[in-house]
Amino acid sequence: MAVFPLLPLCVLLLSLHTLGGASPSCPVSCRCYSLTVECGSTSLRDIPKHVPPSTQTIFLQDNVIGQIRRQDLTLLKHLHYLYLQNNSISAVEPGSFQNQGQLLELALNGNRVHLVTADMFQGLEHLRILYLAGNDITRLLDYTFRGLQRLQELHLQHNSIEMLAEQALVGLSSLALLDLSRNNLHTIGPATLRPLVSLQVLRITGEHHTQEQQIHVFLYVSLTTISGQHFIAFVQQTSSAFSLLYIYIYIKD
Repeated sequence: MAVFPLLPLCVLLLSLHTLGGASPSCPVSCRCYSLTVECGSTSLRDIPKHVPPSTQTIFLQDNVIGQIRRQDLTLLKHLHYLYLQNNSISAVEPGSFQNQGQLLELALNGNRVHLVTADMFQGLEHLRILYLAGNDITRLLDYTFRGLQRLQELHLQHNSIEMLAEQALVGLSSLALLDLSRNNLHTIGPATLRPLVSLQVLRITGEHHTQEQQIHVFLYVSLTTISGQHFIAFVQQTSSAFSLLYIYIYIKD
């Protein structure tokens, strides 16, 4: 009878694990299950490495991540949901989302983003919802959201936005909800909102309620809801040829 040498237990277990097919690694301090990775509230300073490439949902909220680098998400081509709210993100390297063509929802609210550039969201052609509320954004430049033709909700409330460039919202032909409440806007011109042919809900309130604030809104779109706290909207004139509404919004304490 042939005699086979005994293998060390660790080698035997490793062999069995390999034959069964090893699963991708999970980042330290995170939980991985199904196609989801949870790394919330773990004091992360960077987006973790070794995230399984098949991951579709990542929770990275409530950490101290300071930036998004181009290499951070390169291998995660199947992401559908990315939650980075309540971090310290002040910079997003151009091309960071170049491989995230399947991403549907991106949460960057509650960070320190100051400048939003036209190349920041390059590659997100299927994005549906974008949360940018609670940052330090002061203005939106021309073509800021270029390439987001499928975006349906854009949340920009609780920033310090004072100016919307005339071409800032170009390309948002599917946008149904725009939240600009709690900013420092005084005028939104007709050219700015003209690209929003699908807009249904526009939310506008002022940042300071201690004194009356007037916002001039020129609309070339057909809205079903104009909402906000402590304001009164008056339709000044209507032109059926262009569906133009000239609305004064008074913010009262």
